[in-house]
Amino acid sequence: MKRRSVLALLGTSSLSAITLSAKGLAQTPKPARVGVLIGAGSDASDYALEAFRLGLRDQGFTEGKNLSIERQIDREGSEESLARAAKLLAEWSPDVVLVANTPPALQKLGALTTGYRLPFCGDRLLEVRGGLLMSYGPNVAAEFRQAAGIVGRILHGADPATLPVESPLGFELALNQATAKKLGLAFPAAVRARANAVIDF
Repeated sequence: MKRRSVLALLGTSSLSAITLSAKGLAQTPKPARVGVLIGAGSDASDYALEAFRLGLRDQGFTEGKNLSIERQIDREGSEESLARAAKLLAEWSPDVVLVANTPPALQKLGALTTGYRLPFCGDRLLEVRGGLLMSYGPNVAAEFRQAAGIVGRILHGADPATLPVESPLGFELALNQATAKKLGLAFPAAVRARANAVIDF
């Protein structure tokens, strides 16, 4: 029976790697199999997953050569649909599964921001694109690149129990100019100058 263990990544609840079979992977000639399970409401977009691929490439794993990636998405957000997505990945027999998930309720706050004229703030760029006033938090692409480093070490045979929990290294400030106008607010020039993204729709 394959060994199962759970490794929390980046010090957040949004990412975790589930190691199904890590021992001896560095010595096996067959391609490593990495599953990606994306929960409902996750901001694991294509650019974040591409950053993950680049990070694995830094670890010596290239898709189509010595790496195969399978992605399953929980589109419904229910326990049953998440179980179905996880079951499909399990049937694929991956060596590691990266799980990305953020609470979908956060994305519904955009409409409430202007509806109730409340300056909701979040910690993800996706929430600002959805209508929140502003966000400051870890850069998603940087998180996935960092996660790839840990997954790569597992694929090289590292024991997940010996790997340290890592904090996010990259942060970003995002502002929604359109929401600010609806609320009758204006961002100071100094704040706009420090923003990584300014949304105006």
